[in-house]
Amino acid sequence: MTSHDVFKQTSLPSMSSFYLKLNMEGITADEYKRAQEMWDTYKCENMQDFHNVYVKLDVVLSADCMENLRRVGIEEYGIDPVHCWTLAGYTWHCCLKMTNLELQPITDLNIYHKFENAIKSGVSTVSYRYSKANIKYFVRLQFITAELIHHVFERCELVQLLHDIQITVW
Repeated sequence: MTSHDVFKQTSLPSMSSFYLKLNMEGITADEYKRAQEMWDTYKCENMQDFHNVYVKLDVVLSADCMENLRRVGIEEYGIDPVHCWTLAGYTWHCCLKMTNLELQPITDLNIYHKFENAIKSGVSTVSYRYSKANIKYFVRLQFITAELIHHVFERCELVQLLHDIQITVW
């Protein structure tokens, strides 16, 4: 969306208007056809309606992925991922639980100060401008873009990875 005026448009813009700055490419004819089908199926009267449908699909798909992550996490590890700040923290909890490793409190003051001095502040993350999941059995759903699916599956792959590690290593 280039401005608020675009929301008032009563038809789908031309195919050339759909340019993804994130990965610097336009959409294919099949993707544009899917957008037209989506416009008709959901009876969109303007771009505001189209936008709202897209956002709702995005949220529902993300929520479904998160609920699946929670279900698998609770079933397999007895740990609810929503109680962790980050996926790295969740992974750490699962690792400690699966290995039955019991961490000992730090009693040496010098070691304690090394840890204390290493703490910077806040939550740290590594973000990429664009990424694409490499999913062997990927199937395109009828009204959801491939980019959205890749983004969500990329988040869910860690759950499968944790599950695979448990089966093959422990």
